Amino acid sequence: RSDNAVLDEALVVVGADSNATADNVPPAADPFAGAYGSPFGAVSGVDLVDTTVTTGADGPGATTVSLSIVAGNGTDSGLKTTSGTTINLWLESNGTVTGRAGGATDTVVFAIKIDGDGKVSVAQYGTLKHPDGTNADDSVDLTGKLDAVVLQTDADGDSATKSVGIGDGIQFQDDGPTADITRR
Repeated sequence: RSDNAVLDEALVVVGADSNATADNVPPAADPFAGAYGSPFGAVSGVDLVDTTVTTGADGPGATTVSLSIVAGNGTDSGLKTTSGTTINLWLESNGTVTGRAGGATDTVVFAIKIDGDGKVSVAQYGTLKHPDGTNADDSVDLTGKLDAVVLQTDADGDSATKSVGIGDGIQFQDDGPTADITRR
């Protein structure tokens, strides 16, 4: 099994949340170079998929790896902003998939890209609603919403395409509050 791209909304370690600060990003480390704002969390180069291609006797051509939104542009991601706005998935012209709070030009809540080796980068720009109010590390993901696609073309133009679901490997963890009280 490959790694998962896990973003934790916590900016500091709270209790036993061991990965709370693993995705905190200084501005220079934004995998999208400020294209969608300033992320408060990001991970880059996460090895989510393995690609294996052969070209046969015709010889090598080109291999591309891309993202595909399973039900197409504008699909409900199944996630909501903290204020309850539905987050829809959009395939941008540069191949990045954005989760936007509403339509194609609305605020980017998260962005996802994949490189030619199948390594994924994710940045989070807005907070998400998490269903379990009793779990300060509750996780939501994009299961069934996002695929990685490999396209292999050989030297004379024949091609083969294969896709695999990766939405379950893109996870957003909550940062619920903590409280403590002691008697003096």
